[in-house]
Amino acid sequence: MTDDLVARLKAGLDQDEAAAMAATGTAWAWEATGDKDNSWAVGYVEDEDGRPLSGEIEHGQGIVIDGVCESINGNLADAPHIARQNPARTLREVAAHRKILARYTEPLEGLGLGEQLQLSQEKQGLYFAVCALAAIYGDDDA
Repeated sequence: MTDDLVARLKAGLDQDEAAAMAATGTAWAWEATGDKDNSWAVGYVEDEDGRPLSGEIEHGQGIVIDGVCESINGNLADAPHIARQNPARTLREVAAHRKILARYTEPLEGLGLGEQLQLSQEKQGLYFAVCALAAIYGDDDA
């Protein structure tokens, strides 16, 4: 069970990292584009100094480098959600989850008895975290 759990989490993190590395830009910004409907757009946008913008922006704010997605009269709440799930955030999450996994899979061999006991107790708590993180990558994902 534990080996399968670790393998599933590692594979999922690798897939997330690859997708984020291939995606457009780092941070994403969004704007409402419809005057009378719920149209919106998400994209990689930079300010005049070349720094990425994130969150909601107003029309004409920043320079659109690349569009990510848009919706014509869609659900306006989708835009900030999509923008928040940008490549930079995904890479930060992958790095944080890998730190948890690294500590969980750290071998006990070569440690003194006190260190083994401490790490063993830590691993009991980390098991819950690893299970929760691995659940993100359930078997039903496409």
